[in-house]
Amino acid sequence: TYCTLTEHLFSNILPILVGIVLLGSHWSLLMMFFCSLTCGTITAHSNYNIPWLFDSLTHDWHHYSFTENYGPIGLLDDYYDTNKVYKSWMAELKERTKREGGDIRVLASKELAQMEAKKA
Repeated sequence: TYCTLTEHLFSNILPILVGIVLLGSHWSLLMMFFCSLTCGTITAHSNYNIPWLFDSLTHDWHHYSFTENYGPIGLLDDYYDTNKVYKSWMAELKERTKREGGDIRVLASKELAQMEAKKA
């Protein structure tokens, strides 16, 4: 697993609980947050790209490199430039699919799997 119990408690659960408790929010808000986070986690790890939800390919790259794509939507990654290699890799794949045809997501998933296998 990529997340220890301590990391999960302090980076995933505690920030939500503290905010809801400090603001005195209704318990249904807590349920809404945990359900939306669960859906986001399932989507990010599913290898499907569902429009308007987290991009699973970006998250897969995060698990491959561990030094890029930290955020779920990429705003801070763009700001702090923690997705340079990912962006250049995607630009290269986009050029290749223009020349050779095919689907960029399929090509990216295959290449990422091959890169992971070489790393192991």
